[in-house]
Amino acid sequence: MPRIAISGKSGCGATTATKLVSAALGIPAYNFTMRDLASERGTTLDALQKKALVDAGAIDFELDRRQVSFAVANPGFVLGSRMAIWLDDNRVLSKLHALQKPVIGHRFWLSTPLQERAKRVAQRESRQYGDALQHVERRDEENGQRYAKLYGINVDSMPAGTIEIDTTRNNAQQVANIIIDCVEKKNLRGLKL
Repeated sequence: MPRIAISGKSGCGATTATKLVSAALGIPAYNFTMRDLASERGTTLDALQKKALVDAGAIDFELDRRQVSFAVANPGFVLGSRMAIWLDDNRVLSKLHALQKPVIGHRFWLSTPLQERAKRVAQRESRQYGDALQHVERRDEENGQRYAKLYGINVDSMPAGTIEIDTTRNNAQQVANIIIDCVEKKNLRGLKL
């Protein structure tokens, strides 16, 4: 069964792609994000993001442990998150004290320019564009700093074999179809589509 990881920065379309690929392939999806954790805890995304900056990794570790546990427990899956494509990296697993290493067979990075991601976030969250742009820029910077500090991961440097998909040239269904085609062909690695 396919074991797929989809990552990208805020507003790239990873959540939608994860759901579409999961439905098309009939395998379970897991896309538990900081937004979901904030909702679960009865707080806002902004408040949880601020807390994550000063909590010594507790929030990030919780999110990533949940994903690793899901991946280990399922023979096939679609993981969608900022860190999904790095969840089998030994630097991540050692910080999570993971007992078992998940196997990720296919990695996809959804690439979208900042301005387009801000436009999508503005629409999704009913924000003014300028506010969304500042929000997305801040999240990108904070997420990058946290992942570098916690795991030694540079989110602008993808693991070997990751396929990069431009989501500005492809709509959500096209992105999902590209992922499915790549998974079915099994021999595409490190492409930029």
